[in-house]
Amino acid sequence: ILSIAIILCLLMALCLTVHATAPHLVDNGELLTDAEAAQLEEKLAAVSEKLGMDIVVATTNNTGYKSTMQYADDLYDYSGYGDDGALYLIDMDNREMWISTAGKAIDSLSDSDIDDMLDEMFSYVSSEDYFGSAMCFARLCEEYAGMDWGMTLLICFGAGLIIATVLRTRGST
Repeated sequence: ILSIAIILCLLMALCLTVHATAPHLVDNGELLTDAEAAQLEEKLAAVSEKLGMDIVVATTNNTGYKSTMQYADDLYDYSGYGDDGALYLIDMDNREMWISTAGKAIDSLSDSDIDDMLDEMFSYVSSEDYFGSAMCFARLCEEYAGMDWGMTLLICFGAGLIIATVLRTRGST
């Protein structure tokens, strides 16, 4: 009996140390087909890896009396996602969409960016194309959060310097 108890304790310890990665798609609202869900999970995982943050899409039919914002924030905070990331929620209960951000995604996706993203994704949701809306979110996260601002500023500064030099030499002739 002691041997069995020790083996069971060891097996439980192994189970406790296994860390599963939280899924990038949480379709509790059952708005996607199995094929769409598989394709979206793959896209979200690729974008997450590229950006170095969790990019998540969630749907729900019941927020449990929470606001859409509170539900989305709690889902991201308490589902095992990393310190950096963004979660897009399609809330069928309150008929709303929301994007929550955490860590470096807060700086990468400004409020203005999020408003623009939601505006673009709304056209898909209004025509009940939830898959299209979620894929649009993944693409826009890649665009907005993946932008290398250091390189962009360097290019703008270099272009400005070249233009100023050309204008200066033209003005002195």
